[in-house]
Amino acid sequence: MRTIIGHETIREQLVRIAKMPQAPQSFLLAGPQHVGKRMVALWFARELMGVAEDIADPLDLLKIAPEVIETTKQSREKAIPVEVIRELKHFLSRSPSIGKRRVVMIDKAEKLSTEAANALLKILEEPPHSSVLILITSEPEHLPATILSRLFPVSFRPLSSEVLRKAFPEARDLPQFFFDLGLPGVIVETLEASETFQVKKEWLRSLFQISKLPLSARIQLAETLAKNESTAKDLLEIWSLGLMFQARERVVTEASGRYALVVEVLITVRQLVQGEGAFRSALERLLLRFP
Repeated sequence: MRTIIGHETIREQLVRIAKMPQAPQSFLLAGPQHVGKRMVALWFARELMGVAEDIADPLDLLKIAPEVIETTKQSREKAIPVEVIRELKHFLSRSPSIGKRRVVMIDKAEKLSTEAANALLKILEEPPHSSVLILITSEPEHLPATILSRLFPVSFRPLSSEVLRKAFPEARDLPQFFFDLGLPGVIVETLEASETFQVKKEWLRSLFQISKLPLSARIQLAETLAKNESTAKDLLEIWSLGLMFQARERVVTEASGRYALVVEVLITVRQLVQGEGAFRSALERLLLRFP
């Protein structure tokens, strides 16, 4: 298990909660992708269960995430179906095997189908004894208000560039931009230099150089990204953060127009991430918008 970078205050808060005799039984870990929510959730689950880190797959832990559908034309995440919540309910109905509690982690909880969300709400209203649910999301606004009201919120923020530079001395040659993002997961993926990341890196480079690309190349980029919708949404969020940093570095007289464009990008990216409108056509319009 990799070392958690930062988030000391959050972890201290969760340790105190885990030791409470009447601790909350449902949590929402919300914040940007790659900020470290999933690692903190896994650590917290072990704290709640009281199991050692050397136990790879604790019997009292159930991890749920959207299924990824791969086709020749597209890659996308399916909604979490109600059947999974029924399995979750059965899992929580049993007593802990070796730990103090049974814990369920739902990653990308915003992908819950309507039926799944309704079924989960009933469990949240009357959670089984010795059970804890941890929902993880980068889009809390996409969850029903009825579910949000029953979760203990834990908000994650990007880390400082100083914290990341200290945590990743082997990444000292990376451009400052990677550290300014405040997302340790992005740096880890960069250092691992997997074949998948190399492809993502090329797409991200194209996004940051979008103004230099001819119209035909922009349309081709939109088509390529639309075939990999889940990855594209991730890259678009990183791109929008990078554009904000770039705009801040300009003097005020030069930045006003840039900020207006960045705001437009942020709005469009948020709509795309939330699945509003046709993904490819909206992405084409966005990429063609740049001067």
